[in-house]
Amino acid sequence: MIKRSYFFLLFFIHHCYAETLIINGATQINTHVVYQNVTLDMSHGYFIIAPSGYLEIKDSQINGTIFPDNFYLFNIEGGLRFENNILHLNSVNIIPQPNNITNYFLFHITRGMAKIENNHFFMETPYTVGFFLTDEKYKTTHLFYHNIISQFHGGIFLANSDNTIIKKNTFIKVSLSNILNIKCHNSVLEKNKFLFSGYHTVGDAIDIFQSDAVNIKNNFINSGYCYSIVISDSKNLVIEQNQILGGITYGISIEPFSYVYNRFVDLFTRWHVSLEHINQNENIKIQNNYLAQNRYGITATNVTGLTVMNNVFIQKFGSASDRKFWTNNEILLNNVTQLLWENNKYKEAFSQDISDSNKDAFQFVLFPSTGGVQL
Repeated sequence: MIKRSYFFLLFFIHHCYAETLIINGATQINTHVVYQNVTLDMSHGYFIIAPSGYLEIKDSQINGTIFPDNFYLFNIEGGLRFENNILHLNSVNIIPQPNNITNYFLFHITRGMAKIENNHFFMETPYTVGFFLTDEKYKTTHLFYHNIISQFHGGIFLANSDNTIIKKNTFIKVSLSNILNIKCHNSVLEKNKFLFSGYHTVGDAIDIFQSDAVNIKNNFINSGYCYSIVISDSKNLVIEQNQILGGITYGISIEPFSYVYNRFVDLFTRWHVSLEHINQNENIKIQNNYLAQNRYGITATNVTGLTVMNNVFIQKFGSASDRKFWTNNEILLNNVTQLLWENNKYKEAFSQDISDSNKDAFQFVLFPSTGGVQL
């Protein structure tokens, strides 16, 4: 599946580039500037897009380098359209820090809007540079559609962003968090693929914090190195028709913000986010999802109005007592009121480690609202 998607995108944006342009130092964009069908050498240069500027880069090859004294390749206060490009990025003299937030990003947006479609972004040096970062001071709106984003140390990090659409993108070996939204509204995260989120270290596919009206639909999350989806202090969310396969802990975790604050404290400090809030989640719907081979399925703490319907859980535990304990909603759901738990099914994962007939692997049983599953 990965190879087919990769080949299609490269085929779609393949060009013979007409000329090579060298970008040296800080290049200021104050008006509408277009680069098309070129090779941009940004090994010693970067763009600063002023509030009056709008930069378009199309059908091009970009080769960039980020150094310790240059935090971003694109620093944006105006507008950006980035379409049908291949971008290779590396870093020089930046120490990899797999467990810490980086200060370096490919795209940094203070204000304005970015439209990023049909590109392939590849980071040569893992754990050093993130992909996309906004500031929280100005409200922004962005579109990310049909991109491949590979080996960045953090994916799309949005603060105070409304009506952003993140659709049909593929994230490959992105560490820390692939999509992190805080104080965002009316966002759509749909039909994305997340492969090996965390990249051998602690990292999630999707993190939604202090946000409202977010639709997480029909995404594919495979083999994460931590949580797949984390929700904290958010309301009016719909999580539906997602496939969440593998992962070392919960497929979906709904938590108080105090639980997640220390994991991203450097980023939250930058965004002036504190712990002064109510630690409550409201009106969250989890429906028609398929969760398989996660260590645990769903957990929730401090939620008012939780609907969990028509989901399928496929897991494997070492013993009947372990299975009953780790599928017990009296343990997994803490301080949850107005709970609707209906028509959720459980099936034992097939395993060649057991020498018997594995008959339990062929049957579905209802996952009860209280008590644990016992086969």
